[in-house]
Amino acid sequence: MKIENHILTIGAHSEELPCLPTAATVTAWKVPAEYIASGYFVAVRVAGAMATIPACAAADTELIGTLDLPADPAAQLAAAKAERMDAINQSCAQALASIAAPYPDGEVKSWPQQVAEAAALAIDADAPTPLLTAIAAVRGISVVDLANLVRIKAEAYAAVSGQTIGRRQFLESALEKAETPEAVSEVAW
Repeated sequence: MKIENHILTIGAHSEELPCLPTAATVTAWKVPAEYIASGYFVAVRVAGAMATIPACAAADTELIGTLDLPADPAAQLAAAKAERMDAINQSCAQALASIAAPYPDGEVKSWPQQVAEAAALAIDADAPTPLLTAIAAVRGISVVDLANLVRIKAEAYAAVSGQTIGRRQFLESALEKAETPEAVSEVAW
C-alpha cells in the first residue's frame, strides 16, 4: 500500500484521494465485493474528525493499513485565499455599514428613491417627486433645495463607498495573484 500524488495504490487497485488543505490519515480495509465492487474500503480522516469504518460485518473485513496523507499545497493555498477573502469582505461590509450607521434603516432604504427623484427633478422641473415632496414639506424647505442636498450627499457617499469597494477589489486581485500562503497573509484590509 502506498500513496503517490494523491493516488492510493493497493496491489493492482488504485484510488484517487482528495487534495486537502490539512494533513490526514488514510486507512484501507479489504471488504467483500458485494459491499464495495472494488473490494476495498478507504477512509480519509483529518485530525479531529470521527473515524469511518466499513459498515459490513467486521468478520468480513481485513485491515490493510494506515498511511499519512500530507496536506496538498494547492488546497492549502486555496483555503488560505478563501479565508483571507472572507476577512476582507467582512471588513468591507463593516466599513460600508459604518457610512450608513448614523441613519435609520428605513431612511437608508429610501436613498435610491431619493436619488432617482432628485435626478428626475434635475432633468424635468415637473417630474413627480412624492418622497422628496413629503420630506421637504416636513423639513420646511423647497423640493429643489432638498433635491440639491440629496445629490450632494449621494456624490459624497459614492466617493467614500467607491474607495471602500475599490480597496476590496484591489485586495481581491492581489489575492488572486498570490502564489504562497505567506503572500496571502500579506494581503490585509
